Amino acid sequence: MPSCQDPEMKYIRAYEAGYIVEISRADKQFVKKFPFRTNGGMTKTLEAAKAERDSQHIVLFGYPVSRRFFHIKKRKQNGEPSDLPAGISHGYSRNKLLYIVASFSDKEGKPSRKRYNIKKLGYDEALQKAVEFLQEKRIEIITKLDQITDTESD
Repeated sequence: MPSCQDPEMKYIRAYEAGYIVEISRADKQFVKKFPFRTNGGMTKTLEAAKAERDSQHIVLFGYPVSRRFFHIKKRKQNGEPSDLPAGISHGYSRNKLLYIVASFSDKEGKPSRKRYNIKKLGYDEALQKAVEFLQEKRIEIITKLDQITDTESD
């Protein structure tokens, strides 16, 4: 999945009377409008919208907005909404559920998957291991990004 085209405007959209900050991800949502009139013009409105976006992102997810973050939507099986967390899906073979699949980006940024066998682990344990694995991968990515931004700012 592509990253945001313009990282400065991530989660911010313009509308006829101002800007809208809309963060909708991982079952968490934040929406707020910033009209030009109440914020003192286009530049001040955009600054206020960016500040609010940054603070709300930290409140919701515990880390700042990153340009390298990929938006992940839940997959649907047979037209029904999935009850699995983002990045987790079912692995089928010949219409039989065999795996819990964790999707992530590897060290080079290429999409990768790790499968957890339901027959060996059981459904609940396979799901739990997949969720834990994805959390570890996401923390790895965030710490790497922090290191990169720290070295660039020096």
